[in-house]
Amino acid sequence: MIPFSLHTSRFSAVVFALVLGALPAASPAQDTSTGDAPAASAQPTQPAQPPQPYFKEDVGDWRIRCVGSPVEGQPDVCQLYQLLRDSNNNPVSEFTILPSPDGPEQGVLATIVTPLETLLTPGLRLSIDDGPEQAVPFTWCNNVGCYARFNLSPPDVEALKSGIEAKIAITPLSAPNQQVQLTSSLRGFTLALASVTPE
Repeated sequence: MIPFSLHTSRFSAVVFALVLGALPAASPAQDTSTGDAPAASAQPTQPAQPPQPYFKEDVGDWRIRCVGSPVEGQPDVCQLYQLLRDSNNNPVSEFTILPSPDGPEQGVLATIVTPLETLLTPGLRLSIDDGPEQAVPFTWCNNVGCYARFNLSPPDVEALKSGIEAKIAITPLSAPNQQVQLTSSLRGFTLALASVTPE
């Protein structure tokens, strides 16, 4: 088997930073100073630590992963999460889904994270059960992995709800003529999505 795996402890917070980037940020505190106080009187402040993600519950084969909302008084931001492994049980990909901030009529936002050693030019291939494959391009890479972030339409969401598994194929850079086949179980998807969808 091609050595091809993720260092999962390195990027959970990174993925959630992307999630929070799609949501409205908290308003900055209003400056109430009069301008009369000398600048030296201002006390230096430590930068706030970003909230850490946590697992709220398991629903079927999905985990509900949450982080504190950037807007004070608002509920935590949650998403569906699965860690995908190869046939040797090596962690290879993270698959996350959250409702579109524009409403259910826009479907859901999906993010698939793969190792840095992924060949980017073919993108990845996504299919549901024995349905047609969709070609999904990679969006960017950073020091923790390569990201494909894309929208799944309402018909795609219905296919996920009625399906058994989603199949994902990616290509290792070290073996461009081979594909790594990954499977995401869809058991519990409907209830999991409902649990993170605002009423």
